[in-house]
Amino acid sequence: MVSILLSQGVAGRSGTTGTDQARQSRYNHGLSDQVPRHSSDAHRLYAKVSLRRLHLMHQDELRPAVYHRLHFLLPVISHPKLRLLGRITVRALWLLYFAFVLLVLALRYLILPNIESYRPAIERQLSQVLGLSVGIGRIEASWQGINPDLILSDVRIADALGQPALSFTRVESILSWSSLPRRQLRLRLLRITEPKLHLRRDGDGRLFVAGIAIAEPDSDSGFADWVLAQKRIRINGATVLWEDAQRDAPPLILEDVNLSLDNNGRQHRFGLTALPAAELASRIDLRGDFQGKDSAHLASWKGQLFAQIDYADLAVWRTWIDYPLALPYGRGAVRAWAGFAAGSLQELTADLSLDAVNLRLATDLPALELEHMSGRIGARFAATGISLDGRRIELLTRAIEGDSPAAAIHIEPTDFHVEWQRPAATGSALRGSATAGTLELGPLAKLAAYLPLDAGSRKLLNDFAPRGRLSDLRASWQGDAEGLRTYSLKSRFDGLALKPAGHFLGVTGLSGSFEASEQGGAVQLRSQQVSIELPDVFPESSIALDTLNAQAKWKISKGRLDAELARAEFAGPDAAGIAQGSYRKHAEGPGSIDLTATLSRADARAVWRYLPAAINVDARHWLRDALKAGAASEAKLILKGDLANFPFLDRKQGQFLVTVKAQGVTLDYGTGWPVISGIDADLRFEGTGMLVMARRGTILGARLTETRAEIPDFDAPVSTLKVKGRADGETSEFLKFIRQSPVANQIDHFTDSMSASGKGHLNIALEIPLAEARLAESRIDGTYTLLANEVNVDPALPPLRQVNGSLQFSEKTLRVPEINAQLFGGQVRITGGSQDGKVLVIAEGTLAVDDLRRRAELAMLDKLSGSTTYRAELRVRKREVELLLDSNLVGVASTLPAPLGKSAGENLALHFETTPLPTGTMRATEAIRREQLRASIGNVFGMQMVRRKQGDEAIPERAAIMIGRPLASLPERGFNVGISVPTLDVGYWQELLQSSGKEPGSASGLPVSVDLKADEVILLGASYTRVSVGVSGATSQWRGTVQSDQAVGSFVWDGSGTGKLKAQFKKWRRPEKVSKDAEPGEALKNLPALDIVVDDFTVGDHRFGRLDVQAHNDGGIWRLDKIELLNPHARLSGSGQWQISAANRTQLDFTLECSDVGKLLDRLGYAGAVRAGSATMQGKIGWNGAPDRLDYATLSGDMQLDASKGQFLKLDPGAGKLLGLISLQGLPRRLSFDFGDIFSDGFAFDSIHGKMTVSSGLMHTQRLQIDGPAAHVVMRGDADLKNETQHLKVTVQPELGSSAALGVAVINPLAGIATLLADKILQGPLNKVFAFDYLVTGKWDDPKVQKISRSATPVPTPDLPFPANPDRSTQ
Repeated sequence: MVSILLSQGVAGRSGTTGTDQARQSRYNHGLSDQVPRHSSDAHRLYAKVSLRRLHLMHQDELRPAVYHRLHFLLPVISHPKLRLLGRITVRALWLLYFAFVLLVLALRYLILPNIESYRPAIERQLSQVLGLSVGIGRIEASWQGINPDLILSDVRIADALGQPALSFTRVESILSWSSLPRRQLRLRLLRITEPKLHLRRDGDGRLFVAGIAIAEPDSDSGFADWVLAQKRIRINGATVLWEDAQRDAPPLILEDVNLSLDNNGRQHRFGLTALPAAELASRIDLRGDFQGKDSAHLASWKGQLFAQIDYADLAVWRTWIDYPLALPYGRGAVRAWAGFAAGSLQELTADLSLDAVNLRLATDLPALELEHMSGRIGARFAATGISLDGRRIELLTRAIEGDSPAAAIHIEPTDFHVEWQRPAATGSALRGSATAGTLELGPLAKLAAYLPLDAGSRKLLNDFAPRGRLSDLRASWQGDAEGLRTYSLKSRFDGLALKPAGHFLGVTGLSGSFEASEQGGAVQLRSQQVSIELPDVFPESSIALDTLNAQAKWKISKGRLDAELARAEFAGPDAAGIAQGSYRKHAEGPGSIDLTATLSRADARAVWRYLPAAINVDARHWLRDALKAGAASEAKLILKGDLANFPFLDRKQGQFLVTVKAQGVTLDYGTGWPVISGIDADLRFEGTGMLVMARRGTILGARLTETRAEIPDFDAPVSTLKVKGRADGETSEFLKFIRQSPVANQIDHFTDSMSASGKGHLNIALEIPLAEARLAESRIDGTYTLLANEVNVDPALPPLRQVNGSLQFSEKTLRVPEINAQLFGGQVRITGGSQDGKVLVIAEGTLAVDDLRRRAELAMLDKLSGSTTYRAELRVRKREVELLLDSNLVGVASTLPAPLGKSAGENLALHFETTPLPTGTMRATEAIRREQLRASIGNVFGMQMVRRKQGDEAIPERAAIMIGRPLASLPERGFNVGISVPTLDVGYWQELLQSSGKEPGSASGLPVSVDLKADEVILLGASYTRVSVGVSGATSQWRGTVQSDQAVGSFVWDGSGTGKLKAQFKKWRRPEKVSKDAEPGEALKNLPALDIVVDDFTVGDHRFGRLDVQAHNDGGIWRLDKIELLNPHARLSGSGQWQISAANRTQLDFTLECSDVGKLLDRLGYAGAVRAGSATMQGKIGWNGAPDRLDYATLSGDMQLDASKGQFLKLDPGAGKLLGLISLQGLPRRLSFDFGDIFSDGFAFDSIHGKMTVSSGLMHTQRLQIDGPAAHVVMRGDADLKNETQHLKVTVQPELGSSAALGVAVINPLAGIATLLADKILQGPLNKVFAFDYLVTGKWDDPKVQKISRSATPVPTPDLPFPANPDRSTQ
């Protein structure tokens, strides 16, 4: 059959067409794509694919293919012996086949149905195989195809100590027929459901899995090999218990453990998942694909391992796992691939993610607080070396606060590769190489503090503290950190920063690229915002540059460094320019340099930064503090020679030269001295000295010329600045120069309060030590010449005009040879100077009062005239000033009242002096300065005052001032004022002194006592005689007493608010002597609130009695709250107001109540006018003007009068003119009809009633009725109060009705009674029959009376009724 197939295959091959060959090629190509190249089950997949190919092949394609592949076997197969062997083989196979069928039948029908009876035998067999005690609860049997399927329930395996090691709820096993030839139990499938596995490590460190010891040399590995021999193993829902007696750790339980294990000969693939406790980690995923024979030959195994944990609490796992480092807390996730070969780890790739991790890599290192770390790390391990790769490695540490704060470290995602090659032979050096895409040096340098580095590397990092970014890094080396044999480094850098260390410079902000090796290198810079530090060259400060472009290279040969700066272009805040040069350094010494630099611009303030370290510190600091401003348009630097000889005092050894043309320089040449500004000068630094030749400049506004500043030797023990020059300008600037310089202290700031206007010139020479501690040794020599200046020595003193002369000064003295000036219109000569720590100035001259009056606004000076000579001395010591002024005042006339008046020829000595008093203390750190003032004018005026100086103010504390009296002693506190004068016109002195300011002590709260004695005092135009006044008080509270012929009493003044005067007088009589020019009304406008009581108030001969007045000022309206006059016979009360600001009008509401009119009129000076009677008068009146000035022309208002039971008596002419209007005394003289018995000698009245209105001084009444026993009188009309005229209509009705009835009654009593009744009932017909009307005109004292005719039957006017006499009607 084979021959036929082969022959057909050959035939088919010979007849194969091109189409068949193409189809076969396509099929082979497709097959190669379908078979997994890295499949772990290659044989099985190949078999499946082969069967698939056979099914897909056509019959006509199979024969040629078989023949093509097997035709070379035809000769062998055709051999007779081989054919015999084939027949034997076929028969043996048939025999085995039938034996297998019999075995299957026996199992199916004999053994498996009775499998439970074999359970003890199976337990023994398994125990023997595993070497452990095995117990089975129940066995069930079934078939899976031709393979028996056994199900074991409640399986238990105990360890060697009899402890439970492994238990199964259910075990399903499908037997494999391969167990027969191998004579060992082989399973096609082993499925275990919910097993419980016990893993244990005893105190000796031995490991046990389900009671089976692991990794022991003498232990039986049969179980492990048996597991690896099974086809498939599946474990579902297992629980694993780990106990560690060696660590004495709590049990670790893994739940939901699932295991899949596929074994195919040497190929072993597995997958394992497990679920720890939630606080430990997330699900664990472990997979593997290995190739190996058995567990006894693990060293020959190879394969791959994969593990993944999405979350794990790293710190908690320390309970069961020993970390190689300290890890108190942290969490993370990992996904890792590991490759094994020859039983060892060959490569490892891991994706890491760590969060909130605290770890310590070595016991001598600080703890690293990782906030986050992620990336992929790969490592390869080979016999020749190790390589390490990183992809997207990112790290962020946590910022630390507290006693040892640390900033967060952030490493941006980066890639790197590092490789180490072990030495090939003994004695050879370690080789290495590294590449990196981007490296941030700053975070890496900070991170190095937490890494276990060698001492040398750590020192380099600490010394240089690198920062910045390296990119495209390529490095290789041979050797170690302690000694590199060769190295090569190439990279680009941005923002590179290094601290200066040793002879190496420090930089920040460098960008560019470089190449370096042990033989040399090159660098190119393209940098912005660069800072360079050269501590060995420029020690004071770094050099800041906005841009730096440079090219440089160097060579290193036999310990010698040769560097060349081809060209450097730089620009910064301080300067801009170019530089080039070279540098050579041998093993010893600082090396030699040849550097040339040219600056296109420079800032003078930065010159000190570029002075080499060889210049002494004082000189550098002086330049730093002295050059405040300035610029240079042209500057050059030459530095050439061996730096060991710097600054090259010998030109043969080298050269150091800096030349600068500066403009607008401001020079603060010495502490405390005024600065020089606007300097245009040439600066030259050469060797150890400096020279400045100033072409122009200003000092405090003065123009400098011919000025030279020089520092001869910077290296001198004490460098000295020498300045010599001349300045022209304003004298005020010169005074400012003195005030702002140390000279002010030497002259005790004598010129601080001086001011001046005008010009002058200053010649000055200065020598100032540059050492701060020796500034006190500065020397100055200067002369200032004044040219027609005006000088104010003190704000309190008058200015000096046309001042000419000179002042000479040094660092210790001030001299005034002679200065001539004008003061108050007269010439004055000034000399003096400073000596023995004090300043003495003497002034002698003439003073003109007219000029003094023009310059001082004092009204008192208007009373003086003439001129006089004087002599003044001004002494200043320790800022204490003494002033003495003397004059005889001859030539000055005074028209002031006695005792201050004098003639021009009279000698009246004037003396004034100020003397500082010993300094007291108010607080521990504040001194109190006081001075005493004494002044006298002959024996008519004396003053002594002590005042305290507080800032610019002088505050009086106590004083004694006497006028017309000898000077009394000073009070303990406050002011005593004594005045004795013949006459004191208060208004005169008030007007004269109105610009003198506040009263002494009024604002300071000090007590003041005033004693005044005068023969006459004129107040508000009134004269008071034999006056004695005593006043005392402080601030706004005052008390006083008054004693004079006119007034006796006391008063209290409260100055708070608008003020209030409260007075209590025993008597007050209005003075008779009054100045006609006085205007008391103006004074009344400023009246405060009043509360005045006068027990005996008299005006002329009118004794009004007790007066009580209360009033207050209400915003321009002076309100009379109460006015009351009270005596034994009457009481006048009222209130009102005086409107000052608008119409100046007074209004008064009053009520007069009188119990005896006659006695009241007698008290007021109208004796005998009225007898007895009582009266009440009420009214509201007002007039323009003050309350004390009744103006009849503007008087207006209403009044009502009611009187009773009195009698008008005969008045003398001129007395009681207005009263005479209603007394009817003058009426009888003008009447032809005789009423003499009624009116001539007085008119008795029973009642008087009437209302009057007043308008602009004209009083009008509609009805004023007087009822008396003799007559009824009605008056109506007008009376002019101002002109004392009248126009009245008077109706007189004699009382006749009662008289007639009386006469009839005498004759006939019955008729008399009838007559009286008829008179009453008919309203007095008899009185009306005999009534008469009169018209009264003319002056009050000479009235004109005219009778007016009446009709026969007069009818009374309706508005003028004649009421019955109530007294008569009752009779």
